[in-house]
Amino acid sequence: MNQESDLKSLQELLDALPDRKGGVHSLPIAAQQWGSAAKLAQRNGARWAGMWADERGEQFHVYACLQYGGAYLLLRTEIAVAAPVLPSQAPYYLAANRPERHVQDLFGIRFSGHPDQEKRWTRHQAWGR
Repeated sequence: MNQESDLKSLQELLDALPDRKGGVHSLPIAAQQWGSAAKLAQRNGARWAGMWADERGEQFHVYACLQYGGAYLLLRTEIAVAAPVLPSQAPYYLAANRPERHVQDLFGIRFSGHPDQEKRWTRHQAWGR
């Protein structure tokens, strides 16, 4: 993925979304641009709706869902299981704070620049009680 073209594609999609009225639009983002993509979306007025991750072989797939102009924008990226680090989106969206901590606890993905790096949020031992 070309980092500059990822952000340009995101800006073009954000510019076009209000005219599309609804739907889900997916856009791949280079892992290094994960935080910058959130910053760009936030500056354009997009709302952060959620995030999740899954493991596929030697890769983690990470997704962030944004709402903008009556449509949903799904940002997606891939990172190596061996080097699970992404820039945090929490500095731009407060709602990303806790979900990023849960993804860190569940998958070991570290979010650089996250305001709270402690590993204490997901209490796995409490599940099933």
